Amino acid sequence: MTAAQLVLVPVATELMAERTVKLILSTINDIKETELNPALRVWRILPTLYDQRLAHHREILEAFKVKYPELLYSEPVRATTKYKDAVTNRSDVSDLDPKLGDYWTLLPNCSLEKPR
Repeated sequence: MTAAQLVLVPVATELMAERTVKLILSTINDIKETELNPALRVWRILPTLYDQRLAHHREILEAFKVKYPELLYSEPVRATTKYKDAVTNRSDVSDLDPKLGDYWTLLPNCSLEKPR
C-alpha cells in the first residue's frame, strides 16, 4: 500500500470479516502516520458474498452502514455461483448475467467521485 493512492477494501458480510476491517483501516492509518504514504486514502469498503436471505448478512451489512457510512459502497456484491461458472467457462460474468456485468461496470464509474 505504500505505492497506492486509493484502497478498495473488499469484505465478506461475515462477523470475522467485520472485525478484520478495523485491522485493515488501522494498517492504512499506520502507513499514513509513518509517512510511508501520507496521501493513502480508502476509496471504498466493498461488501462481498452478500446473501440477502441470511439474517446474519443483513445485520453485518447494516453494521457496516452505521460504522462506515461515508466509505461503504452502496450496493454489496451478491453471493452467486455465476462467478464460478464464468471461470469454469472462461468467460466474462456479464455473458452469463448481464445485471452482474452492469454492476461491475458501474463500480469503477464511482471512482470519479471524490475519494474519502
